[in-house]
Amino acid sequence: MMHAHNIEVLREEAQRLLKMEVILLNQMLNEPWLIVDSQKGEKQTFDRQTLPQYIQVLEGEQAKLTDLEMVLAVVGTMKAGKS
Repeated sequence: MMHAHNIEVLREEAQRLLKMEVILLNQMLNEPWLIVDSQKGEKQTFDRQTLPQYIQVLEGEQAKLTDLEMVLAVVGTMKAGKS
């Protein structure tokens, strides 16, 4: 029962942080002259083309947190030949 409470507290905090980041990125996108288009041969951390993609990824992470979903990578060895 204690672990369920800890998971819920962490989930709520992660959701709060993701929500704040989405809000800030949307404000950046809507602010004129703050985010510019990347020039040829120049890469910026945030530009008008990639910022909506970052926001979409964060919103996807919010949905995963809401449903307590996760992606789990399983790595193991495989034996070649007959078993």
